[in-house]
Amino acid sequence: MSATQLTNAISVPEYGQPVELARGVYLLRMPMPFRLNHINLYLLEDSEGWTLVDCGLNTPESKAVWEHVLATFLSRKPLTRIVVTHLHPDHIGCAQWLHEKTGAQICMTPGEWRLAREVFHLPIANPRRIEDHYRLLGLEDVRLSEMIKLAAGYRKMVKVLPENVSYLHEHETLEIGGRHWRILFGHGHSPACACLWDEAEQLLIVGDHVLPTISPNVNLLSVGPSNPLDDYLTSLGTFRNLPCSLVMPAHGTPSARFRERIDELIHHHTERLHLLESACSREARTAAECVPLLFAQELHKAQPFFALGESAAHLVYLAERGSLKKEGEHTWTFAQQ
Repeated sequence: MSATQLTNAISVPEYGQPVELARGVYLLRMPMPFRLNHINLYLLEDSEGWTLVDCGLNTPESKAVWEHVLATFLSRKPLTRIVVTHLHPDHIGCAQWLHEKTGAQICMTPGEWRLAREVFHLPIANPRRIEDHYRLLGLEDVRLSEMIKLAAGYRKMVKVLPENVSYLHEHETLEIGGRHWRILFGHGHSPACACLWDEAEQLLIVGDHVLPTISPNVNLLSVGPSNPLDDYLTSLGTFRNLPCSLVMPAHGTPSARFRERIDELIHHHTERLHLLESACSREARTAAECVPLLFAQELHKAQPFFALGESAAHLVYLAERGSLKKEGEHTWTFAQQ
C-alpha cells in the first residue's frame, strides 16, 4: 500500500487502540480535555521491546488509557525507551509516570530539557521576569495579572518533570526494529523538537513542527529563543527538502501532504507579517494591541496566552528584519522604520 493509499485508509482511531501505519510503526491516540481533544503518540517495535514517541497529558484520563494499553497491547514486550519530542505538557506530561511504571529510558534534546526545567521553575524562582515580559508586550492591571497566571500554568499542567533524561543529539540515529530513525531538530514552535526521520521509507514523525490542519503556535516567551518565528520559518525551509511520503503529526491525521502543507504554513505567516507591518506603519502599536488584528474571534481559557505570544513573535521578527522599529524600555511599541 502506498503512503497516499494508507493516508486515505486511516480512520480516526479509538483512544488507547494502536493502529499500524507501517511495519512496526503504530499510532496511539490519547485524550485531551480541550478543543484540541487528542494527541497522537507513536509506538515503534523492535525485538527487545517498544520505543514510545511522546506521552500524553498528566491527567487521570490519560493514565487510565495508559493502564489499559500497558495491560493489553504492551503486555508481551516492555516499553524500553520514551522519546519526548518537546517540552509542552501534552508531550512530556506522563513521562515520569511511565518511567516509574516501566523503567523506560526518557530521551529529549538538550534544548527542550533545559527550557522545560526553566519554564517549570520560573514562577517560583523568578516571577518578576514573567511580569516584566508581559508588561513589555503591552499588558497592565487585570489583564497583566490574568496573563501571569496563564504563563505559570505549565507547572500546574506538567505536575512533575522527569528526574533523569538522556540527550538526543541532532542527526544521531536510533536503530529500532531494523529501521534507522535519524533525529532532526525542528525549531520555532519549541527550541529543538526531536523529529524522527526514516529515510529508507521516507517516514517522518514530526511532533508539532508541521500539523495538517492548524498552525503550530509560535510564542515569544519570557525565557527561550528571542526570535522564534525566524527559527520556525528557517526550519520549515530545511524540512521542505525532505522527500517525505508519510508525515506523522502529534495532532490530526497522518498524511502524504508534506511540502504542500509547509508551503501553506509559510504563506500563512507571510500574510500575518504583511498585515502587522501595514497596521504598525499607520500607527505605533504594542503586541497586545495587535492581537485583535490576528485573532478576530473571542479568545477563551488559555487562548490569550498563545495569541499574545504569537503576536509578539511576529512583531519581533519584523523588527529584527528592519521592517519595523521596536521602541520602549518598559513597554515595546512597534512602528514604521
